[in-house]
Amino acid sequence: DGIDNDNDGLTDMNDPGCTDPQDDDESDATSQCQDGIDNDNDGATDYPYDFSCDSPQDDNENDPLSGCQDGIDNDNDGLTDMNDPGCTDPQDNDEYNLVQHDLFITKSGPVSVQQGNTVLYTLTATNLGPQTATNVHIIDEIPTGLTLDAVNSSPNCVVIGSNVICNNFSLQDNESRTVNIAFQVGVGAACGSSIKNVGIVNTSATDPNPSNNRMEVFTDVTCQQTYQCSDGIDNDGDGVIDYPSDPDCTSPTDDDESPSVQPSLSIQKTDGRTTAAPGDVLTYTITIQNNSSVDAYGVDVSDNLPPEVEFISATYSPVLSTLSSGNMILLWSGINVPAHQSTILTVTARVRNNVQNGAHIVNAARVNNGINTYDSTTVEIAPQTGCVEVYVNALNSQNNPVSPTPAFGFKLENGDSLTNDSGGYARFGNVSVGSHTVSYIPTLGWQQNNVSPTNGIVFVQSNSACAQATFTIKEDFGVQQPSFSVSKTDNAGTIQPGQTLTYSIEVTNTSSVPATSVRIVDQLPAELTFISAANNGTYINGEVLWENITLQPNQSITLQVTTQVKPNVSPGTVILNIAQVIGNPNFVLVMAGVGSNFAADAAPMRYEAPVLVSAQDTTTVRTPDILVEDEPRPSSDSTITLRDSVDPVELGESFTYTIAITNMSDSAINGETVDQEIDPNLLVSSVSDSGRAGKGTIKWENISIPANTTRTLSATVSVEPTAQQNSTLLSSVTMNELSDTESTVINNSNTSSCQTEDVTITSVSDTSDPVAPGQEVQYFITLENSCSETTTQMVTAWLDGKSTFVSASDNGSSEGSIVKWNNLNIQPGTTQLRVTAKVSESVTSGQLQFSAKILGSERSETTRIEQSGNIANEVKLQVQQSANTQEAQPGNSIKYIVTVTNPSNDAANNVIVENRISAGTVSITDTNGGTNIGNGIKWTIPTLQPLESKSFSYTVRIDNSMRHGQTVRNTVTAISDNSGVHAVDTEEVRILTVLPQTGITSYKSLSATLSPSMKNQKVTAASIAGTTVFILWTSLISIGMTAGGVVGRRFWL
Repeated sequence: DGIDNDNDGLTDMNDPGCTDPQDDDESDATSQCQDGIDNDNDGATDYPYDFSCDSPQDDNENDPLSGCQDGIDNDNDGLTDMNDPGCTDPQDNDEYNLVQHDLFITKSGPVSVQQGNTVLYTLTATNLGPQTATNVHIIDEIPTGLTLDAVNSSPNCVVIGSNVICNNFSLQDNESRTVNIAFQVGVGAACGSSIKNVGIVNTSATDPNPSNNRMEVFTDVTCQQTYQCSDGIDNDGDGVIDYPSDPDCTSPTDDDESPSVQPSLSIQKTDGRTTAAPGDVLTYTITIQNNSSVDAYGVDVSDNLPPEVEFISATYSPVLSTLSSGNMILLWSGINVPAHQSTILTVTARVRNNVQNGAHIVNAARVNNGINTYDSTTVEIAPQTGCVEVYVNALNSQNNPVSPTPAFGFKLENGDSLTNDSGGYARFGNVSVGSHTVSYIPTLGWQQNNVSPTNGIVFVQSNSACAQATFTIKEDFGVQQPSFSVSKTDNAGTIQPGQTLTYSIEVTNTSSVPATSVRIVDQLPAELTFISAANNGTYINGEVLWENITLQPNQSITLQVTTQVKPNVSPGTVILNIAQVIGNPNFVLVMAGVGSNFAADAAPMRYEAPVLVSAQDTTTVRTPDILVEDEPRPSSDSTITLRDSVDPVELGESFTYTIAITNMSDSAINGETVDQEIDPNLLVSSVSDSGRAGKGTIKWENISIPANTTRTLSATVSVEPTAQQNSTLLSSVTMNELSDTESTVINNSNTSSCQTEDVTITSVSDTSDPVAPGQEVQYFITLENSCSETTTQMVTAWLDGKSTFVSASDNGSSEGSIVKWNNLNIQPGTTQLRVTAKVSESVTSGQLQFSAKILGSERSETTRIEQSGNIANEVKLQVQQSANTQEAQPGNSIKYIVTVTNPSNDAANNVIVENRISAGTVSITDTNGGTNIGNGIKWTIPTLQPLESKSFSYTVRIDNSMRHGQTVRNTVTAISDNSGVHAVDTEEVRILTVLPQTGITSYKSLSATLSPSMKNQKVTAASIAGTTVFILWTSLISIGMTAGGVVGRRFWL
């Protein structure tokens, strides 16, 4: 038949397996040279490896024998066969010497082959010499899944097992031989797979350089492409298939059956109302608008009904599915929207009866998995309230009416209280419907004789006349007034931010009569957070209250209050806690101060003022313990940060808020709620982690953070096209006591070629430090424009809540505590802005925080408040410290520059400059001439002349153990022999392991903004004598302002 049926390289009658033309079996009887057996036991099997085999058909594997196994000393060197060093193996036919020839092979083939086609490889064997190589074989390993194409292969190559072997031949020095081997690629070969083909050249002698005897080539399998316009499928769902039926197909090889112009769809949703009550039926209208010139086919629309409503009906028969969260998903498929027209869907739902007042019903819909559109409706439940009227009949000791009626106190069981007027009338308003008890608050010298109804129990109804209670109270001045003593202590002179304070209050009845209805009030200062109170004490609006206490003569009672110092309380703050004992709660006294000040009240004739005594305890907040090198820093259990991905932004531009919550404890945080408030000029596009977007809010519930990990949440928003340019977008995030804020500026359309980073704030300084209550203080903001032309930008400054705005240069305007310069033209070089503020008269101590920000640059200043203000005619030193970055990662290095200046008229002698690391785990890597003092560096200046400045630098490396949210705080102080007070400055660098998405770069060097600014930071000599230096925080990169001054700022808890 002309076919090599047994793949032995021979065909028809040339094949020894054929006995005559009628023989239907071309296969040979298996010869010794292809039976897979080492018939002569010489260590070589079959052709071509056994020298005795001259072809696969050879049936004698024993003869002839090679020169290295014939038992003859062929080279007459006295050695025979394998004992002769000229024999490399038993198949070596040259006993005379080691064969010295170097064979190498090259192989080439196509880069790719189509499925089902033939692939042709070319193999060339070359003898690099110097001697002739005999018994040479070219071997090609057959790749898996391929079969030899003998017709297109060289005739002297045959298939033996899994190889194609070309016949024995010899190669003279520098001679080559080339063969072609073709394979058929199966139609089932995997598209995109790679064929590995290996070519080998060898001989019976050992090759001195075997590394070039093997070569691999790779060929990729390709498949014939199927085009959309000829695949028999309606790929774009328009009802017509392939070319030429589908007008969007230009040819059978067109691979895009969809229209060249895609439909542009938008979606709107509304229920036409802003409020609803439980049980109300809401009808949502969903409008899908096709804004393009082509029809839209097969549109998908989904509506996410919140759990606050129950589904009633919907048009176009959507598919319904309910989630575990209680939300119901409505899905419409195959909606067609003609060009320039709209399709309207409606959904009817009822507000569930158990929805709470104030709940937000947020319904989201979207088209083709695009951006959600929201409708928000607030649940409003009309309050059911009424009123209670109290009438008082006051009688003297002779049972005669007393007029005008004295002021007596009355209260409801919920704690609401009031006093009657001179006509004996009082009224409780907004009282919930139902039963209530009105009680008389005992007043010394007066006793309740009667109350109607019994026990003062009244029933309040809605929208009707007030319930009434009538009391008869009779004069009784024969009772001796008890007296008290009170002591209070926390057994601590100093405390650190974040630590726990436990106060013990001991009250003693020092009189000889029992004391009843005694009230004890502990007024907690703003620096403390209430934790618990013993003896049934209750905490209300900053006060811990114990009521209705009875003390027998000389009896004492000890009460305890446990609190925690807030983490952001500044070192040096004095925490003043006052406890008061009130024997008669009817009259409210106003005390002028604390301690032994006189307390008085205008009481009616013959009335005695309530018994009131007080005790106080003071505790000074100290700087947190310094942690350096290997000492781990104690930190709060968790931190939260809020960052934007782009700043500034354009009108209509989208950007992403990223919230990073770090749990630094060894226990997981579970079931937390994270709330983000966003600017009204922002639209929410998407929210991660199943967060829910409402009107101006985003909420994540049941958030869990494993121990020692950071979890991120994100929300993508876009700026309303109608928002005002040059304005600031504000956002804040809270989780329990943790919070952070972020401000993003809307692009000011600056037409200058200058870049944002060309303008920086080099310093913020005050004119006097300290300042006195009621004194004006001026702040100077120094801007540096490194661009060669004028640029227009916005500058924002924040005043402390303890000061008020007076004026600003360059048309700066005030919005509460925020000062803004919109569209400020900043010329090349240095520009200085001025803000004048006035210290509040009521503030007698503490400090003012002032900060200023321009895009990419921010600086701050701290000013102390003291009764005496600034002291004139003394040597003053100023010190400034700046870091080359505001945020860093563990393992980073930070370089600081310290500048000390003498602005006085006299020289400062023996100036000592000390920098100490007061928070953070770092190592000092470069002191630059200073002396390492363990947790800091010390420099000495023998003399600093008037108006002279000196600068130093040093470098620290952040330890890898520091965590996201921690802070490296360095405090520098300067003092001379003749100044007597310390100048102080502090720099903070935040540690970030969750990198902010800046939209431009991750970090930005601030080295260009480190020009020194002049500050006069002082503490009195008395405050530093015999104790740790009182450190004022001055150059905080991130600050939390009090009394409403946090707007647009970032702060850490």
